[in-house]
Amino acid sequence: MAGTTIQTLYNANVYLNGVSYAGQAEEVTLPNLKPKMAEHKPLSGLGAIDLTTGLDKMTMKIKWNSVDVDVMKQAANFYSSSDIMIRANSDTWENGSKSGSVPVVAIIRGLSMNLPAIVLKHQDNPDIETEFNVTGYKLLIDGELVFDVDLFAQVYIVDGVDLLADYRSNLGI
Repeated sequence: MAGTTIQTLYNANVYLNGVSYAGQAEEVTLPNLKPKMAEHKPLSGLGAIDLTTGLDKMTMKIKWNSVDVDVMKQAANFYSSSDIMIRANSDTWENGSKSGSVPVVAIIRGLSMNLPAIVLKHQDNPDIETEFNVTGYKLLIDGELVFDVDLFAQVYIVDGVDLLADYRSNLGI
């Protein structure tokens, strides 16, 4: 009988500048890696095509369910980047039985984009959502580097391949 393998990803912990905020974040939206495209219209071509010219702007959001003075101070400082780490657990299920777990770690460097309003509700946790402009983003699954993006250093590594090595060399950086 053929089996089915399922990878799940539930729950996570947020670290802001090395401090754990276990239980204080309700939701995290990690950055979206999206290529920036430019249309190329060759005079001799059959049609126009889009070619990758770099990466689009990246942002991330953290929805907090508690008010923490240090989080609010960091969100209010629009001149200092934050080091953000999201640690999660991925379980492997084979044929209905759990067969293993591995860590999933996102390491992000970002600059606060807002000092969020605090939404208060009757007998409920406050809604506070911080947003960050992301300049660096690294994803590791079970210790294996999936990708590493550093916009200031002009680094873009996927599956161990430095996709911008020639680019940096050609520019002399």
